[in-house]
Amino acid sequence: EFRRVLFRSTMGDVGENIRKVNAFFRNTFPAYAPAKIVGNQFGPITQSTVKEFQRRASVGGGIDGNIGPLTYKAMQNHGFKY
Repeated sequence: EFRRVLFRSTMGDVGENIRKVNAFFRNTFPAYAPAKIVGNQFGPITQSTVKEFQRRASVGGGIDGNIGPLTYKAMQNHGFKY
């Protein structure tokens, strides 16, 4: 299930779910998600984009660059749909 996998998404994860995350950030937040945030790998560009999102969205639980329950919920609040 997407939610279970996404809650544990960290650097190095690969898959279709990560491709959707990268597309969401690239399309929704072009000001801080670079055009090169593409593909299905959770790499350093994805991690830095997630950190910036966590800062701007005031996600509780700290800014760690990982997609956990609080970050996932904030993404949903900004229109992320799976």
